Amino acid sequence: MLTILQVDYYQRATSLDQYLAVAYFQQGVSNFLSGDFEEALANFNDTLLYLRGNNNIDYEQLGLKFKLYSCEVCFNRGLCYIYLQEKDAGMQDLTYAAKEKVIPEHDVIDEAIREEAEVSCPTMFMTSH
Repeated sequence: MLTILQVDYYQRATSLDQYLAVAYFQQGVSNFLSGDFEEALANFNDTLLYLRGNNNIDYEQLGLKFKLYSCEVCFNRGLCYIYLQEKDAGMQDLTYAAKEKVIPEHDVIDEAIREEAEVSCPTMFMTSH
């Protein structure tokens, strides 16, 4: 129930600011956690669109102590593809994400690639750092 409410709040946020990439990102995380991998994939695609080719967006100027990194979006999108039985596309996203790593927390990307993103125990990036 909580993830449905979260998705609704993120949808409201994007209706107020269509360029708020972090809202699309969190909507994708919520949809993924609720099992709606297709919608999560669409959310992560929107996130990449609104990152506008940037490696990251620092939301501190908006009062949020958070940076959204493109590699995190690609990683999460890759997991969506894998859960949708599109392993090649998923692994391609994970490989791209590995090349874009910035902070030590991103080392989980390499681990997922080594384990070929074992779907029994996904690790997603969320807005926590």
